[in-house]
Amino acid sequence: MNTCRFGRRCRNTTGLLLFIGFFAIPLSAWVVLSAPTLNSPPANGATGVSVTPTLSWSTVPGANGYWLMVARNLADLPTDINAVSCPNCVSNGISVNTVSPTTNYVVPAGKLIAGTVYYWKVQGYNTVPTPDTQGYYSSAYSFTTAAAAIVAPTLSSPGSGSAPGAAIATLTPSFVWSNTGATRYGLYISKDPYGSANIIYSNTNLTGTVLSMPSGTLLNGTNYKWNMTSFNSAGTESSVSGALYFNTPAAAIVAPTLSSPGSGSAP
Repeated sequence: MNTCRFGRRCRNTTGLLLFIGFFAIPLSAWVVLSAPTLNSPPANGATGVSVTPTLSWSTVPGANGYWLMVARNLADLPTDINAVSCPNCVSNGISVNTVSPTTNYVVPAGKLIAGTVYYWKVQGYNTVPTPDTQGYYSSAYSFTTAAAAIVAPTLSSPGSGSAPGAAIATLTPSFVWSNTGATRYGLYISKDPYGSANIIYSNTNLTGTVLSMPSGTLLNGTNYKWNMTSFNSAGTESSVSGALYFNTPAAAIVAPTLSSPGSGSAP
């Protein structure tokens, strides 16, 4: 009978039988390859691991291939050395074969997710002659991939890149920035002279990519600077974005109202 593993070679389970008394036992059952030892990096329990790590292990005498399994849950890794599949490795991790003497595997981009715990182990085997000679599994190691980088947004408007900046015609402009995939954003406005001591507006719970400034926040005839940060779901904040500068229109000059002497009509 032939059996095939998802992501590994087929194996033939027919073969010689060893007779002991009245019992017939497959000869292959008496030959089990030793377990490989997993190497580091990544060390067992490592954090901040790349999503494209190199996983490596020791050579197993007699093996002409290795089965590497990576899964999000320890319980998804097979424990029976005759297992022929690891379904959750295929859908949520890795199930791949390497040919001896290769004892390492570079995980390609797109297989692992940032900020996620993974478990992995390796089994050696020999396909010549058939039936296969199976191996014991290595111990299972775990690692956690690094969280995705948090990028500050790019500011669009209002303003320009140097002080005193662009003149705007309203005290309630719309602030526009790029979408970085952040959970929320922080927006900070300071007036001239700029800096933390002169911040007149600060909001770290913005969603979307546009904010209409409420009336009463900006003053006429004033120079302003604004910049932003991004936050992920864990509350980690990015570096501060580049700044834009703008200045508001001067207050309208209003003619006085005359009181006396006189009246509103001639003579």
